[in-house]
Amino acid sequence: MRIFKIVLQASLILVLALVLWHSNLVLYGVVQLKGQLSLINNCEDRDSFLSRHNDSLKVKFDQVDEIILYAQSEMGYQTNDNYSQVFDQKGKPVMWVLSASKPYELKPYLWEFPLVGGFPYKGYFNEQRAQREMDLLKRQGLEVDLGHVNAWSTLGYLEDPILSSMLKFSEGKLARLLLHELTHTNIYVKDSVTWNENFATFIGNHAAIGYLSKKYGCESAEVKEMNRFLSSMNTLNQFFKVKAEELDELYKSNQGLPDEQKQILKTAFFQNMKEEWNHLPIEERTKNRLNQRFNEGRIDNNFLLTYMTYTSQLAQLNEILDRKYKGDLKRMINEILLNGNSLNHLF
Repeated sequence: MRIFKIVLQASLILVLALVLWHSNLVLYGVVQLKGQLSLINNCEDRDSFLSRHNDSLKVKFDQVDEIILYAQSEMGYQTNDNYSQVFDQKGKPVMWVLSASKPYELKPYLWEFPLVGGFPYKGYFNEQRAQREMDLLKRQGLEVDLGHVNAWSTLGYLEDPILSSMLKFSEGKLARLLLHELTHTNIYVKDSVTWNENFATFIGNHAAIGYLSKKYGCESAEVKEMNRFLSSMNTLNQFFKVKAEELDELYKSNQGLPDEQKQILKTAFFQNMKEEWNHLPIEERTKNRLNQRFNEGRIDNNFLLTYMTYTSQLAQLNEILDRKYKGDLKRMINEILLNGNSLNHLF
């Protein structure tokens, strides 16, 4: 009995030490959970939302239901009660995302979380809290970026709502967004953020075309418009992949230079990159968005690293889909689900 008490006391001391050691992480988790639950508790049913808005938005809710049904029937996804409720953002962002990196090294700063592993970004429901951590990271000499997002997944732990900003999306882009997030809910590999995000982007792209083709036909205007958009995005993704490789080589080949000279080279690199993207065959609104971000000083290491997180493996995944699955996306998804989200069989 005495030995049991000693072991119990030692265990409690160890747990307390771990909690104290990770106190900031515990506090962050509590605050985030509170924010997510507050968002869920302030959701409403669709009829209530429509009573205060244009009734034409009902079409968007119908599209959400059709996309959900497609995910269930054509992709084998579990959707639970996701996207059944609505959160009215009242035109304001609800989630801010912080990313960071060393100023002269193309390597992301990682935040470690229990159960899910390391992440190159950190979300906040409170902008002031995000700003405080951003200022702290700046004082540590890191390059930081703070932006907001249109959607996120709770990985199936909680119900994900429709955010009112989603209702502004075209049907194809709405499908791409929801099917991306539902992929996270169904397929997630710990400590593999880049693979998870690339795979969700890959599935969102292909499944959105599949959804539109099933509803309107393969030669429909809706499918052609979405293919034009994805072609533009593919051009941009390939461009930024090359630029990330070039910037990485620039940093590595000039490690011995003083920071002042590194900054001159870096500034010139991004200025040249801006001039190049304005000559790419991409949508004008995409160019305008990029130019605005450049003028805000937000085209930096974090920008390229984020692109790599979401798109660096798309070409490889497309090759696997064509070679191994003969273009059968559903079979590819089902095989991953049957293998318990293991990636070994893919490569």
